[in-house]
Amino acid sequence: MPHRGGHDGSQQPGRSPLLGRLDVALRENTLWTTLHGSAVRAEEILCLNVEDLHPGDKRGRTLARGGVTEWIHWQSVAAQPLPRLIAGRGHGPLFLTGRARPSPPRTEEI
Repeated sequence: MPHRGGHDGSQQPGRSPLLGRLDVALRENTLWTTLHGSAVRAEEILCLNVEDLHPGDKRGRTLARGGVTEWIHWQSVAAQPLPRLIAGRGHGPLFLTGRARPSPPRTEEI
C-alpha cells in the first residue's frame, strides 16, 4: 500500500515527489522542492528575492537575525524549476503571488 502523499517507495533518492507533477502549480512545486532540497525554514525561503539568487551555484542570499548575510544552498533537483519561475523577472519576491497587495484599512471619522 502506498504511503500518504502517493509515494510508493520507487522514487529516486534525492528527488522531490512533487517534481514533474502537472497537477501542482509551478510556484508551489518550486517552493516545496526548494524546501525539500535545502532543509531550511520556510520563512527563509519565502524571504528570497530574485536578485538574491545565484542559480549556477545553487544558492541564494538571505539576511539572518542581526542582519548577518547567510547562504541557502539547495540540491540540483530544486534548481530545475527556478528558471521557469523567474522567467522575465530581474527583481522582487521569488515566490510572487498573483494576488494584489491588501489595501490599508479604512479609518472611520467620528
